[in-house]
Amino acid sequence: MILNPDQLSDNYALQSLKKEQTTDQIVELYSSFRGKEEFSAKVITNGPDADTSVIGFRTWVKFRTEIQEGCLPDPCDPSLSQEEIKKIISCHPTSVSIRPFGEADQPPRYGQTVLINYVENGPNNNGLQRDPRFVPEHKLVKYNYQCVAGELTGLRSFSSGLQQTLMQDVPLNSPPELDQTSTPNQLISSVTSDDTVFLFGDSQMQPSTKGGDTVGKTLEKTFKKDRTADQAKKVTRVGNGGWTPKKYVTNFNSQLKSNIEKKPKLIVIVLGGNGVHPKAKHALTLLEKIRAISPTSQIIWIGPPPPASDGTTYNKDGKLLKSRKDKNKILQDNISSKVSKFINSYEVSGYESGYSCSGTCDGVHMPGDYAKTFLNNAGMLKT
Repeated sequence: MILNPDQLSDNYALQSLKKEQTTDQIVELYSSFRGKEEFSAKVITNGPDADTSVIGFRTWVKFRTEIQEGCLPDPCDPSLSQEEIKKIISCHPTSVSIRPFGEADQPPRYGQTVLINYVENGPNNNGLQRDPRFVPEHKLVKYNYQCVAGELTGLRSFSSGLQQTLMQDVPLNSPPELDQTSTPNQLISSVTSDDTVFLFGDSQMQPSTKGGDTVGKTLEKTFKKDRTADQAKKVTRVGNGGWTPKKYVTNFNSQLKSNIEKKPKLIVIVLGGNGVHPKAKHALTLLEKIRAISPTSQIIWIGPPPPASDGTTYNKDGKLLKSRKDKNKILQDNISSKVSKFINSYEVSGYESGYSCSGTCDGVHMPGDYAKTFLNNAGMLKT
């Protein structure tokens, strides 16, 4: 901060400066936006009447979050004229869907809620609101139906010009379909030595563990086998111990974006052992972000591998067997339709009830030959 010397010599200016700095410190420590990455928002525009009209297209909405509640009048205020409603709506931010709409998607209608994520910088970063993107939020919401007619009348003239402008700026091509008919082995075998492959996840993707290579390192070696040195550089692995889908969403730009911008033919994710949302909310957001950048990539997500019954460090009480199985089920139920293949590790032959490593592993991180056998049984090794 650059200070004018007059501020220090003038008591009133000095006290005002101190109050401002105190306020900034309080906001930094106690702001409700601190650490918040996504916002529930009310849609204040109306989407197309026919759902089929948006298939293969991104669509836009004007939205209202708790941020706007504190600085913009509610367009539903009955004292407002249609012209005033139009002006107020025009002051609200605009968001484009994070991906083109598919056959199962419904365009947002007035009063429905969406989840807003800021792709560039959000309110968590000094109040910035850059590049908001939305995904539908399946949630029942109560709102004032009596104001709908007046509000929609006020926004019609506003909407007509904006629709065309946004459609000119946003890619309209139909998104490539995920290959959900091929087996994991067929997807793996379709990768050539010149194709880019990106592997990422939690500690299962780190280089090594007690007993040998991790699942991720084993996969990396498989893809690099028989490649030249330059071709091997097209296989990249990122592993962060203790990370969750939410952590990767928060650190998407620093950890994943540059690799996904290379448009890999195949992305393999091993993630979820350190926690998943009951509805896999963050896993879904993570996949949306990936598909928004590289819609042509095929994605295989492997759920948390089951623990060993006789490891040296973890699972001494045997409780991890069920908890990790539950995490696989949550992911399977919620993200299977969003990836090429989801592999429930507890449905891999020979691993339905965990495995025994005879004290040669730590109990959680599947090592060496155990990792190879697991991946082979899951169809994840080239044949």
